[in-house]
Amino acid sequence: MPRTINLGIGFGEDIAFLHLRAISMAEENAFLARFTELKDLNEEERIPREKEICVDGLAAWSVKPPTKKVGEKEFEYFENTGADEAVRQFFSKEDQDNERLANAAVLNYRGLLSPRVVF
Repeated sequence: MPRTINLGIGFGEDIAFLHLRAISMAEENAFLARFTELKDLNEEERIPREKEICVDGLAAWSVKPPTKKVGEKEFEYFENTGADEAVRQFFSKEDQDNERLANAAVLNYRGLLSPRVVF
């Protein structure tokens, strides 16, 4: 069974959980290559495009919609919506917090893809 990575992101007590499948190194490299297209853009043009690329990746890798926990119960943010569309809705607000959330989710997800190495 494929490994699912559950990643909590948010500010303060407002934490959302993304449920992502593990991707291959080839998929990760293809994703990272999209950022090279942005190298000639100024910061004002680049940042929204970086968020778009991050959201595209998170949506493609999601196995179920984002959830939140209240006590012991888990709730979907967007019920009756596929994982891809729910992730896009979750990150649809255009503000600096969502830019940071999308970027942090991708950075931390990539870290969780790596195996643990013990010496």
